[in-house]
Amino acid sequence: MDELTAVRQMLAEQPPPEPHETAMARARLEHAIAGGGIRRWRLAARLRRFQVVAGLAVAVVAGLIIAVVTASGGLSTASALTVRELADHAAAAASRGPDVRPGQWVFWKEDLGGGGEKSMVFHVWMTADAERAAWVLHDGKVISLGKGPFNGPPVVDSRGYSYLTGKLPVSYAGLSKLPHSPLLLDRYLGRLHLPGWGPAPVRVFNIVGLLLSSYVLSPGLTAELYQALGEIPGVTVDNHAKDVAGRAGVGFYAPTWHASYEEIILSSRTYRLMGIDFYQVHEHYLFNGTAILRQVLVSRPGVTK
Repeated sequence: MDELTAVRQMLAEQPPPEPHETAMARARLEHAIAGGGIRRWRLAARLRRFQVVAGLAVAVVAGLIIAVVTASGGLSTASALTVRELADHAAAAASRGPDVRPGQWVFWKEDLGGGGEKSMVFHVWMTADAERAAWVLHDGKVISLGKGPFNGPPVVDSRGYSYLTGKLPVSYAGLSKLPHSPLLLDRYLGRLHLPGWGPAPVRVFNIVGLLLSSYVLSPGLTAELYQALGEIPGVTVDNHAKDVAGRAGVGFYAPTWHASYEEIILSSRTYRLMGIDFYQVHEHYLFNGTAILRQVLVSRPGVTK
């Protein structure tokens, strides 16, 4: 296979956003301007970033043409992303998502890792605002897990199920009050009073991960959160990330409290959220994590599609 053919095939796997998708993203930003969320000079800068995403195919071609040829004579398929490039990819993908109401039920299929027969895969239903959740017992009976908010979907353990409830750093109702600018959003989240959560960059990274994995957010806000990740000092990109289910992806990687790292993993093809991992710093040992195998809007608990 010649090099240009290889380039064309690799580009075909990750098409740039369609014109209507870029237009939707532009419309959401204009809506934010109308609400007084951001100034016009900042809007222009952010629109330029979406244009960069739309023109990504050209940049990828240029990068591949000058790629290092491997010992076998083929092109290297590794295409390292910067933090802001990954943020732009993720924001563009998020902007295509559906708007959901707070009480919308969502089916989650998640893997807590372990590998093979030891993998712990569970099914749960939770509303978009994380206020209600339900679980299916072994006999097939669907039961309510009570009042939230839930800090992420409930998970199974050896006793049946377990979950965390309590006040999230930002309530679902409070999401509408968040700043629309990524830099102002980082500043706002970094100033929240969260004792024990570490310095501001650590707090912001963990809050964003928690919001993405606990709520089903609007497309505009999800895009803003990914853009905010791209502005946090100390965040890097893991171009060879793996979730606890063993799936390859790309991740936002950052130090957290208690001598560990947190990684927010996205699909390297769709840039949708795949899961979150936690590592020990020195051994780079994966000690905890969740892989999102499936997430779909449903009519009620017990329904999976």
